[in-house]
Order: sequence, then structure tokens, then C-alpha cells
Amino acid sequence: MGLVGAGRISSRHIEALAELPGLAELTAVAELKAERLSAVNERGVSHYSDVSEMMEAHSDLDLVSVLTESGNHKDVALQLLRWRTPVLIEKPLTLSVVDAKELTGKFAEVGVPLFVVKQNRLNPPVAELLLDIKAGRLGKIMLASASVLWSRSADYYFADEWRLSREMDGGVVWNQASHYVDLLVQVLGGVESVFAYGDNFLSPAQTEDTVFAVMRSSSGAMGSLQATTTVRPANYEGSLTVSGDLGLVKVGGHALNEVIASTIGRADAPGLQKEKIDSNQVYGKSHARLYEDIFSDLNGGPRSSFRAIEGLTVVAVIEAIHLSIAEKREVYLSEVLGD
Repeated sequence: MGLVGAGRISSRHIEALAELPGLAELTAVAELKAERLSAVNERGVSHYSDVSEMMEAHSDLDLVSVLTESGNHKDVALQLLRWRTPVLIEKPLTLSVVDAKELTGKFAEVGVPLFVVKQNRLNPPVAELLLDIKAGRLGKIMLASASVLWSRSADYYFADEWRLSREMDGGVVWNQASHYVDLLVQVLGGVESVFAYGDNFLSPAQTEDTVFAVMRSSSGAMGSLQATTTVRPANYEGSLTVSGDLGLVKVGGHALNEVIASTIGRADAPGLQKEKIDSNQVYGKSHARLYEDIFSDLNGGPRSSFRAIEGLTVVAVIEAIHLSIAEKREVYLSEVLGD
């Protein structure tokens, strides 16, 4: 395994790989800023100042995870394509549908697997909820609502200058809430249109720190997303509520790690017990499960649902949200997908 980028999220990836002894070994890290390499140095992992230097020394890596600024994901992944190495990209895949299509298209052309991180699907309470929906236990889905009520101080944005930029960070939906958009897409199915409001209340960045969006799916179901980094003094919750004509389930906690409510008689099922996590750990604990799924795919197992081509709809929904904010109108996904 190789990593590109050793910023805030890298610790979760390093910990996840450490949970998989015998299955994965972190071999090399590319990171320009030496002060970010303390966790890497503790493990005796080779580190390099740029991607090319790392790949020249480790051209036989089985998978490289791209953990750089969101706006650089496409360029770094395309740079790695020279070595025909499978790539995993942290969310979001890219900050536009055009970039996402170019990226997935070029990897498909040369037959190299490309994946995107959507680990919250594998949180036990979320996985059980998705199984319940698939099995029809909630009946016909009518409404789904996601809430990302988090706290990010000015210091968070100033700690890394890229977080201040729309071109690199994208704002609260691209950065903090993209996993929740992914889950709304999973639950609602074919999202057809979006209407959204957004504003910047407290952030020093160029982007929205608060967004409220409503969605309509081809089935007629409705969805909503409220996302903010303005909660004070600390993170409050990340939650997903799904209502069907047979029942309702709400998964919440700090990182979608516990069932808050269930009317379908499954709140006591083993998979639905609260997964204990640090109250400040909004990433959850499923990165190791994500890696296991991807390694299985790379080793000839079932095709992973985390293949990047499957994530184009999520990129399109988020792009539609921002187009709606800018133009103050309902935006259809067909507009941004070019379909």
C-alpha cells in the first residue's frame, strides 16, 4: 500500500491498515510537508516528497490511496495512472462531473481499477438499514433526511490554506457532507432533481458553511440534506432518517454509529448495537472494512460497489446542489450529467 498525502484524514487510513495485519502493509507515503509525517515515521514507513519519487521507488505497489486536497484528486490520480497501479480516492471523487467523467474514463480505457472512499455504507447500523430497505421491511420509501451538524472553527480552515478555497475544498457539502449525499442516493435511488439554499455564516472560507437541499427521486420519494459546520461549541451529530409506509429508522450518533429510533422491530439486532467510537471521531470505524472490500475485488472477488464509476451520481447531486444555490432554481441531474 502507498498513500499520497498525510493530512487530517491520513491517520484513519493508517489505523485502518494497521487493523489488517497479514492482509495489507503500508509501504510508502508521499507528502510534501515534513511536519505531517510523525505518524508515518513512528511506523518506519518510507516517505517521499512527491508522487513520482515514491512510485519510482515502489512501482510494484498493489494500491495507492489519494488523500490530498479535494481539488487535486483528479490530477494526482492521473499521475498515478502512468504506473497502472489501482487507486483509491478519498471523498469526494472530484469537485465536478466533468472531472469525474474524465478520470473514470481514462482509468477504464487502460483497465486499471479506480475506487472512491464511501466507508459509512459499511457502518453496522447503516449496513443493516440498507439491507432492511432492500428486503422491503420499511415498505415503499417516501422520505429520507440526512443531517450533518458539525463544528469547524476558524482555526480549522486556517490550519490548511486549501480549505479556504472553493477550487480546492468545495464547501460543506463536498467536504463534510458528501458521505451523507451518498447515503441519500443509496436510499432514494434515482435522484432526478435538487433545489438548495446555501450561505456562509461563520467560516473564513470562500465557500458555503451551511446548506439545505431537497431532492426528488424517480420513484417519487423525497429527500433532504441539512449540513453545517457552524454548530457550537462541538460536533453534535451526523444522522440519516428513512421513512417508508411500513416503518421508520433513524441512524445517528457522532458518526452514524448507533440506531436512534426504529419502528420495524430490529433495534436489538446484533448489527444495530451502538458502535463505540471517540466522540470527536466523525469518520467512523469502517475504513478497515472498506479496504477489505477493495482488496477482495483486487484479488478476484466480487466487484466492489466502491468502484469510482458507481459514484458519478453523488458528484452530480452535489454539483446540482451548488448550481441550484447559484441560480436559485430547481436543477435536474440530467443537466449536470449531460444526459
